[in-house]
Amino acid sequence: MLRYIVERISDGKFLELELPISVSGAGQALCGAGRFSGTVVPVADAYRFAGTDQLIDPYATFIHEEADGVIRGTWVVTRSEVDGFDWKIEGAGFSSPLSGHPYEGEYRGVKVDMASVVRELWGSLQRFTSSRFGVTVEGMTGVVRGTDSDEKAAAAKLVWETAKQVHKVAADKRKAKYAELKKRSAPYDAQIKRLNDEAKPLRDAYAAVVKQQKPARDAYTALNKERALKRDAYNALVKAKAPDAQIAAAKAAVDAMKEPIDAQAEVVKALNPVREAAKAPVDTKNAQIKVVLANKAVVIEPLRAQYEALKEAEEAPKEALDLAKDKHDAAKEQAQKDGGAWKILWWDTPDSSQEMQEAIDEAGWEWYEWSGWNADRTRVLKQIRLVPRVGRRQTNLRFVGEANIIEPVVVESDVSQYANTVLAIGAGEGRDALRVTVGATDTRRRKLVAVDMKHITRKASLEVAARAELRRRMRRLSVDAIRVDASHPNAEKGTFGVGDEILIDAEIEHLGRVRLWRRIEEIEWIGLDEADLKLGDV
Repeated sequence: MLRYIVERISDGKFLELELPISVSGAGQALCGAGRFSGTVVPVADAYRFAGTDQLIDPYATFIHEEADGVIRGTWVVTRSEVDGFDWKIEGAGFSSPLSGHPYEGEYRGVKVDMASVVRELWGSLQRFTSSRFGVTVEGMTGVVRGTDSDEKAAAAKLVWETAKQVHKVAADKRKAKYAELKKRSAPYDAQIKRLNDEAKPLRDAYAAVVKQQKPARDAYTALNKERALKRDAYNALVKAKAPDAQIAAAKAAVDAMKEPIDAQAEVVKALNPVREAAKAPVDTKNAQIKVVLANKAVVIEPLRAQYEALKEAEEAPKEALDLAKDKHDAAKEQAQKDGGAWKILWWDTPDSSQEMQEAIDEAGWEWYEWSGWNADRTRVLKQIRLVPRVGRRQTNLRFVGEANIIEPVVVESDVSQYANTVLAIGAGEGRDALRVTVGATDTRRRKLVAVDMKHITRKASLEVAARAELRRRMRRLSVDAIRVDASHPNAEKGTFGVGDEILIDAEIEHLGRVRLWRRIEEIEWIGLDEADLKLGDV
C-alpha cells in the first residue's frame, strides 16, 4: 500500500494521513535533496483545507511517502498552488532548507571531525524555534581537520604589531633627537661652510707658492742627502781604520758639500717670506674655523651623547621587533601551509549546503537523506546519514534495454566537452587564488580545460572537485538517464537505491551492444513501479 502523509513542521502534527494525490515524481538523490511533484485529486480536496489550520503551506509542511508501512521519502513542500481545477504540489528533500542558507556564525574548528562541521551547520540553521525542521545528523567520519596555526599566526601578528609600536616610540625619540641635532648644528655648519669657502682661494694660492718653491727645496734636500751619504762613507773608513789617505779623501768630499748646501740654503731662505705671506691668511681662516668648531662642540656634544644613548636604547626594541617579525612570518607560512582552523565565517557569506558538502568531501565520505517512523510510529525521524560510500555495486541486477529499461537508451559522446587535464581555480584573486591541476593519460593528446570554482575556499576540497570534473570530462560514452520498470524481475523495487552502481546493457544503433557501469545519483518514482534514474560516473 502506498500513501502520502502531510505533517506540519512546526509541531509535528499529522494534517492528513492519506493525501489524495496523483504523484508525478517522488525522488531521492545522492548527496542531495530529491524532488517531489503531484496533483491533488479530486479537485474538491483542493478546497477542504481552505480557512483551516490544515493548509498544505510551502516551507511549513512535510509530505512523507509510505510504502507498505515503511517511510520511503520525505519532502518539504515548496509550492502549493491551485490553478483552475488543478491543485499542484511540489517539494524538495528535507535537506533542501540548508541550500542557499547563509551561515550566520563564526566557526573555527581545531582537530574537528568533519561530521561535527555538518552538525554545526544544521545546528545553526535550526537554532531558532521558527527554523527547526527536526533534522539530525548521524555518523562520525573519523577524519579530523583544522589546526590552531592561524590562531598562532594571529597571536604572533599581535605581538609583532605591539613590538612595532614599542620600537616606533624608541625610533621616534631617536629621530627627534637627530632632527634637533641637525637643527642646532645648522648655524655652525653654515659658518664653517662660509669660512671654508673663503679659505679655498687662500689655500689654493698657498699651494701654488709651495708648488713653485718645490724644486729649490727639493734641491736643498737632495744636497743634504748626498752629504749624509758621504759622511756615512767617511765614518765607515774611520771605523775600519782605513789608510790615512783614503780617510782624508773621504773627509774632503764631505767638506766639499758645505758650500753648495749653504748656497742652496740661502736660496730657500730667500723664498720663505713669500711662503709665509701666503700661509698667514690660511692660518687665520683655519683658526676661525677651529673657534666655530669649538663653539659647536659645546652645544652639540651633549646632544650627540643623548642621541647615541637613544640609539643604543633603540637596539633592544629593534631586536624584539625583528624576532617578532620572524616568528610572525613563520607562523603565517605555517597557517598558509595547513590552512589553520576549519573556518566558516559569516562575513564570507558562506552557503551552508556547500560548506556541508565541502566538509564531507574532505572526509572522502558521502551522505543521504533517511526518514522513518520512530519506535511507536508517532513521529517521522529525519536524518542526514554520513557513510563512507552510499550504495554498492549491484552485480546481480540487470538493467536491459527493451526489458526493464522501458524507454530508448540515449548514449552520449560529446567530444567538445572532453579533457584529460583540468585546471581548477578556487577562491582568491590573482596570484593568490587557489589553484589545482589534475590530469590522467589516455590514448588522446593532452587537452586542458580551466574550470572556475570560486566558491571553493579549501585546496583539498578544490582537488576533490577537480578530480570529479576530470572523470566527467574523460568519459567517451555516457548514459545519463534511464526509465525503468521496477516490477520486472531483472531489478525489482527495493533491490536498488541511490548510490548503487548498475550495469546498463542495451543495443544502440550505430554502436551495437553497449554495456556501461553507471551510478545512480537520483531516483524519481513515478507511481508504484516506474522510476526515472539519473546516472553519474562510478
